[in-house]
Amino acid sequence: MAIQNRRGDYARFDPQKLLPGEWAIVLTGDSNAADGMACYMCFSPGVVKRMATYQDMVENMGKLSADVVKQVMEEFAAAMTAATAAANTAASEASTAAGTASQEAANAASQASAANTAATGANAAIQRINNKLEEMETAGPVLQSEKGRANGVAALDSSAKVPAAQIPGTINAATAAKLTAAKTIDGIDFDGSANINHFCICSTASATAAKTASLSGFKLSTGARAMVKFTYGCTAANPTLNINGTGAKAIYYKGAAVPAGYISPNMFVEMMYDGTQYCITGDIQHVNAPLTGFVKGSQTGDVAAADTYTSAFSKILNAISGKVDVELVSANGGKCWKFSNGLAIAVMWKNVSFTTSIAWTNSSLYYAVINGLGNMPITFKDIQYRNITLDSTGAYWLCWNDGGMNAWAGSVYPISPNKQTTAASGTFRCICIGTWK
Repeated sequence: MAIQNRRGDYARFDPQKLLPGEWAIVLTGDSNAADGMACYMCFSPGVVKRMATYQDMVENMGKLSADVVKQVMEEFAAAMTAATAAANTAASEASTAAGTASQEAANAASQASAANTAATGANAAIQRINNKLEEMETAGPVLQSEKGRANGVAALDSSAKVPAAQIPGTINAATAAKLTAAKTIDGIDFDGSANINHFCICSTASATAAKTASLSGFKLSTGARAMVKFTYGCTAANPTLNINGTGAKAIYYKGAAVPAGYISPNMFVEMMYDGTQYCITGDIQHVNAPLTGFVKGSQTGDVAAADTYTSAFSKILNAISGKVDVELVSANGGKCWKFSNGLAIAVMWKNVSFTTSIAWTNSSLYYAVINGLGNMPITFKDIQYRNITLDSTGAYWLCWNDGGMNAWAGSVYPISPNKQTTAASGTFRCICIGTWK
């Protein structure tokens, strides 16, 4: 039975029994192949063609090369034999006829020289052929279709094996004008043609909360940075910043919107966009907003006799300014100025509701539980001064304490030293001066 799309020995191979398009794989015994293995394709019953593999081609080319060399060598040997015989004949004739004519002797010598030259050339040709054969045995033959290609990727010429479209050797980082595709670094486009600069100036009026600035190449993206000089500062609360028309974004400082007066004229502020708002990095080292309008209660408890300080704290800050750094902290309805030398001044004022009065166990004093006020913006290490002030009704005194009349440190709360009933609602103002470190 013939091989039909199957495999087997050559003895079972019968082309008459194959159908058009069928393959027959001979595994052993094929005399047409050196290793006895071959592939056949049927085109019509009895008409098949043997398919040559890469190995077959290499083998055949090796045989053909050997046949060519053999034929060339045989022809060359015959030519050499004939040439040598002719040379010998000529030399013999020249020797015999030496006495007849000097010209004939010269001709014989010339023919002998030509024969020697031919022999030398033949030897050189044989050496070149041997070199080629050794090269073929080492690297194998190269198909004509593969000549001039580097791994089949780029076309090469046939001599120098150099890509047809060569890259100019003058292209390098020193001669490149800019990057092909610009990259963004901290919100600034960079293509190599200009320096990166994060500095810009905001000249918006101090009282205007919507601040604007221009920064070349700036793009609003998470992580974008800007160093902004506020020429006129900002006396408005909750300011926003719009750089290059990318949209007004709130300016935050330590997780909260910036209050009024935090940014003084000609202040340099570094900020980073976190994807939602601009966040001021580091600490704000200067406060330019004076404190006014704090009330000092008189000894009689009479509101009309209260003195209003309009410049006391402004004078304190002006006296210290430039000598120590100051940080403004806001929380729980009040503000605290923390100086680098350890001094702390905290102020709170707010409309509050005193819902509960609790008597001290060691006195007749009461303290009020205040809704919406809480304790001071910071925790004092030592309190050097606590003022006494009135609520808006003038009905009783208030002062600060943390649960004991002799306590001068820690978190402070309001108490009423001469009030023994529940406190009423009113405006609460107070101040503490002490140390924070």
